[in-house]
Amino acid sequence: MVEYLFSCGPVLSNAMGSSPLCHQEIRAWLKNMRLKLCPWEINALREMSRQYLYQLVQSENEDTPPPWVPEIDEVAGKQIVSKVKDILRG
Repeated sequence: MVEYLFSCGPVLSNAMGSSPLCHQEIRAWLKNMRLKLCPWEINALREMSRQYLYQLVQSENEDTPPPWVPEIDEVAGKQIVSKVKDILRG
């Protein structure tokens, strides 16, 4: 479902900002991808989109992480591992 969410959206951008995925967008995406989903799956996509947008708005506050994880290259990954080890050692 998460792969579907990111393939489909995960949110809509418009002149007023962002909004959750709507039924029309999901229907168009399903038609383009030649997929069929059950009603509960469509509802789940819409709810995931709403929650993603909520977290995106909340993450404008510095204390709240964004709803995505940036891609980490090998050097940054090693730095993160080192920092976590330092934190766990005390």
